[in-house]
Amino acid sequence: MNDDRPTSVIPRHYLAIVVVACSLLVILGLSLHRYLSNGSSPASASPLAEFLSSDADQQYAAVSPGYRLRFPKDHGMHPEFRQEWWYFTGNLLGENKQEYGFQLTFFRFAHARSDQLPAGGWNNNQTWMAHFALTDIAGRAFYSEEDFARGAIDLAGADANPFEVWVNGWSAVSDNPTCDECLDARLSARADEFSIDLHVRSERGPVLQGENGYSVKNVAGDIASYYYSYPNLQTKGQISIAENKISVEGTSWMDREWSSAVLAKGQTGWDWFALHFDDGRKLMLFQVRDEIRGDYSHGVIIHAEGDTAQIPAGELEMTPIDYWTSNATGNRYPVHWHVKNKKDHNKLDIKIQPKIKNQELNLSFQYYEGAVEASGVLDDLDVSGTGYMELTGYER
Repeated sequence: MNDDRPTSVIPRHYLAIVVVACSLLVILGLSLHRYLSNGSSPASASPLAEFLSSDADQQYAAVSPGYRLRFPKDHGMHPEFRQEWWYFTGNLLGENKQEYGFQLTFFRFAHARSDQLPAGGWNNNQTWMAHFALTDIAGRAFYSEEDFARGAIDLAGADANPFEVWVNGWSAVSDNPTCDECLDARLSARADEFSIDLHVRSERGPVLQGENGYSVKNVAGDIASYYYSYPNLQTKGQISIAENKISVEGTSWMDREWSSAVLAKGQTGWDWFALHFDDGRKLMLFQVRDEIRGDYSHGVIIHAEGDTAQIPAGELEMTPIDYWTSNATGNRYPVHWHVKNKKDHNKLDIKIQPKIKNQELNLSFQYYEGAVEASGVLDDLDVSGTGYMELTGYER
């Protein structure tokens, strides 16, 4: 790691720094605008669906079955692919058993260098975006912020060994450089009203999603990502809300994906769930909505001992029960779900609902990401627990 890299949010009251920061944001905003408005998609398409569609992946590396994920190497960035992310979500308890949820996500997007800027320096072909959110469940409040940087002059980047990923002052940095397959890191992020300083640790290696990390995303099987998770990150540390510092502990989930296209033509977004049950089991579910070929779903049950059981495509039924409409954007999200499988054996029948309804991130992209509770039956045993839900592609 370069020791000159910033380790905290840049002070906003220094005029010169503000001028430089604003200039950078203008450049990044124009760059993102070019991504999001290519002029070829229907007006009703979700900006996120446009951005992650397969139409723009020709110049980037393809995701193919048979690749063997390697650790810690694959914790680092893969610039030959169009996009990737490091996704942390967690459910936390404060000293008085108050409940909180958090999200800290780092996104990398490859693109052509600008012909309007001189070569080198700021003219870098990697743009980084980070999203940071906190849910105060007892206070019925939700906070979210985003940050941007070019992958230049050490403002943003990712390294494998020791693991670290950062965008300006927000970061996930390994506390244990000798840990190859486990994950041991400090998460740090600060916004105007809220912050986190958390230590996350998993003593087990990652769960390889899909087929040994090759995760298919559509019925045709021609859209996929490389995907692995750390579903059982023991978490301790501190959060702050309006300068009120709170010691917390709980369980976090880290998702790691990279690809050159996440969605195929006709796919409009996805619904994703990561659940922690009281008996130690975990459950990951997702469906990608497809107006042409039909929705594609997949899931995995992760047992307390670490072994997994796949829920194949076509076996899940994921049905919305209730909706919430955002006052800020008018977007209507299916926030209450009934999930079950179609087979009599290995019964799965679970209902999922948000801890509070307003957990929409109204940022450069609009989507729903928030803390949930779940209860029902898994493998014929009663379960209950908490987790996180992500809903994309519901922009008006």
